[in-house]
Amino acid sequence: MFCRVNTDKLIAVIDDEPDFLLTISSILKRKGFRVITGAAESAVKSILEKCPDLILLDINLPGKSGLEICRQVKSGNSTKDIPIVIVSGNADIRYVYEGCNADNYLQKPFGVPQLINVISKLFKGNRGPKNAG
Repeated sequence: MFCRVNTDKLIAVIDDEPDFLLTISSILKRKGFRVITGAAESAVKSILEKCPDLILLDINLPGKSGLEICRQVKSGNSTKDIPIVIVSGNADIRYVYEGCNADNYLQKPFGVPQLINVISKLFKGNRGPKNAG
């Protein structure tokens, strides 16, 4: 799979909570980003084919876990440089994030300023630790 360069930033949000997907998608669109969302393993494949500029990825997903998806993205030649932000309510999120080579993490619940701060830093090339608040 080869990614083309986008002029508008495309953010993929992968989570199994419909309310979270709707809320985050709405916030990001208001901030001027293009957004694609999904939860099931088939949706993840479709999302990766669109070559997003950044991925917000939950860990607890039906089917393939977020950890597996993160490792898959980070091991692909054309996807390894896509920044991934792990989002989870898991208290051990830092260890999960380190275990899949993600670029940053946000522990749920988090605020809009924290979300935008992490995304902005990653688009400027500043990779983690990571939990910028």
